[in-house]
Amino acid sequence: MRYIDPDGREIVDANGNVIYTQQGGWAKNAPTDAVRIGNSMMTTRTGTNQWNKMVDAKYPIQLSISSRNRGGKLGEAAVQTRNHVNSATNKIEKVEVVSVKITIFEGSIKNILNPNVKGSNPESQNLIDTYRTATQTVDQAIGAVAVHESVHGTSMDNITQDVENTLTGTNHDVEAEPRALEYKVLNETFNQNLKPITPISIDKIEKK
Repeated sequence: MRYIDPDGREIVDANGNVIYTQQGGWAKNAPTDAVRIGNSMMTTRTGTNQWNKMVDAKYPIQLSISSRNRGGKLGEAAVQTRNHVNSATNKIEKVEVVSVKITIFEGSIKNILNPNVKGSNPESQNLIDTYRTATQTVDQAIGAVAVHESVHGTSMDNITQDVENTLTGTNHDVEAEPRALEYKVLNETFNQNLKPITPISIDKIEKK
């Protein structure tokens, strides 16, 4: 099942070529990685909401999948910004996003789905257990990771807080919202994977 928002703009590849529009869907030249990520996200309602936010972004967002195993690092969003700092107060007055590159580490995802792999701490172990319980395929897991990274790439509050942490030494928790939506997608995926039990008629039970 896919939920599509009819009001959208477009998403482009690294060369600026249009690869997706809400009206026409995927272009023939769309990179396999981008298609895989987008389609994985659009299997859940929360994933589709986040996908639409990326499509509607006023800056280019690139999507790629790496085979690397980065351990507990399942993905990353490299956000390039233009920061306007007040020279008198040294405070950040405005943050503008120039571009975003989201990378999903498929090697890391396959690693945490391995039942022999353990988390480095209780929090990471809980996330690993949730992925193993909720997902049935690597692509379902990719959808959840991509949603997490999409928050880093589209939420101006999250982006601004990350810039403030880097430039002014603040300690904003920039992982709270991405992690919450990641768990939400995993919950939606788990519910979608549940198969209804076929009821047994009373006559069949009595015959046994």
